Amino acid sequence: SMPLSSEHIVIMLFAILWGLSIISPQLNLKLQAALKQQAIENKKALNTLKLLHQAENNQIQTLMQNEQFAFWEWNIKTKEVKFSPQWKKMIGLANDALLTNLNDLKKRVHPRDIETVQQQFLKILSGQQQLFECTHRIQHVDGHYIWVHDKGQVFLGEDGRIEKVFAIRLDVSEQKWIEDELEVDSI
Repeated sequence: SMPLSSEHIVIMLFAILWGLSIISPQLNLKLQAALKQQAIENKKALNTLKLLHQAENNQIQTLMQNEQFAFWEWNIKTKEVKFSPQWKKMIGLANDALLTNLNDLKKRVHPRDIETVQQQFLKILSGQQQLFECTHRIQHVDGHYIWVHDKGQVFLGEDGRIEKVFAIRLDVSEQKWIEDELEVDSI
């Protein structure tokens, strides 16, 4: 074969560069199209996530309006207790009823359940457990007792010590009455 002259090399390089100049814009367009498509897909995914988040928020708001669902929060440092409107309504109190400390809560617990409730509090205060869970009776304003199930969690402050207990409360009276009836029937 004939050795390549410098003239041939220049022509070949020119041909390669010319070929690349045709291919390059096409590759560039393909790349731009792919990036555009990716951006569209990312936007769709983001919108889906936003809608899911919105739906979750709506579900939480709906739960918060549910009269069987309430919550309370105890700030251990300030000893202040906050009760949700549903919590108060559950035991027949008006929303503006002043309840600010644990004694307001303690006075309403059934005498037979007070020890169980206190033991659960001691377990979280002593650091034995992070979760608070307790089913007990609490007195309604009209004198009768309702069964409630409290499920809560401990929140630590920056110093690593317990700062707050936040608990969700469910009225489980119906379930308890059904359980009691089933027990009586099985005797």
